[in-house]
Amino acid sequence: MFVSQLEDTVVEMGETATFKCNVTGIPRPTLVWYIEDEPVVDGPQFETSFVDNVATLEIKDIKDDQPMFITCKAENVAGEARSSAELIVEGIFV
Repeated sequence: MFVSQLEDTVVEMGETATFKCNVTGIPRPTLVWYIEDEPVVDGPQFETSFVDNVATLEIKDIKDDQPMFITCKAENVAGEARSSAELIVEGIFV
């Protein structure tokens, strides 16, 4: 279950967006992050962690100014839970 939910985040073009939520469950759940229903894979642009029940997703060097929906799915043998939020990117438009 999610003790704290994801919150909508506003960043400027080129910045890093950070999403955090508090997740608990017995047994400890596995987490999968999604951007627009596509699973996130750790790499140069995305970094995920799950430490002390705090799940974190960092999206680095944002270049797309379209809003994105971010979802964290927690799952264990007892079931699954999801938390979602929106990433809003502000930029300088000419």
